[in-house]
This record gives sequence, structure tokens and C-alpha cells, in this order.
Amino acid sequence: MNFEELYNKALSFWPETISISDGRLSNDSLMFENLNLVWDIVEAETQELGDWHQLMTWIIFTNFNKIAKLNYANKVFLVSRDQINKSDVRARLIENLKMEEYKDMYDEFLEDNLNV
Repeated sequence: MNFEELYNKALSFWPETISISDGRLSNDSLMFENLNLVWDIVEAETQELGDWHQLMTWIIFTNFNKIAKLNYANKVFLVSRDQINKSDVRARLIENLKMEEYKDMYDEFLEDNLNV
């Protein structure tokens, strides 16, 4: 799977901006119900696209969540797709693909992305 194509397609399912004004502390961690709701929607929309998109949806969500915590701490109550760090997403994808359960996908990724 070509990373650029996967990244661009996966990111296209997410809205340009997501409100995080509903942030609240839960078990010593910030939770964002709206962000979680958007993730649920994106996950449902990409379900039929297979494992690649499911994994990428999770990775993009975790990136949004990390950004949301920083933005919220700085009293910025939105996150945007422009804030997603492609290099971080790529690194997290490779990290996940190295897990035994994704071995076949990792081999395919290496073939399609010679610059890993």
C-alpha cells in the first residue's frame, strides 16, 4: 500500500475542523466526546475499505487526540486536518505494522514504499 495514497484517502474522511470545546477530565485524562463521535463515524465509513484504512483511521484519531490536548491547554477549542503531522502518522503506521499481527501488511508496505 502506497503511504501517500493511503494517507490522503484516509484523511479525506475526516472533517476540516473538529470542535473540542466539550473537553473534560476523566480518570486524569482529557476526553473529547465530539472527537470520539467523529472517530466513530469515520471508522464506520471506512469499515469496508479494509485493514489498511482501519489502522490508518486509528492512527489519525490518536494524532488528533494528541493535538486536541495541546490545543485545549492553550484555550484553542478546535483541531484541524492541517495540524495532522504526516511524519508522525507515517512513523506510527510503521511502528504498528512491525507488530506480528501485521507482518504481511508490513512486507507489502516495504515493497510499495522503497523510501522507508
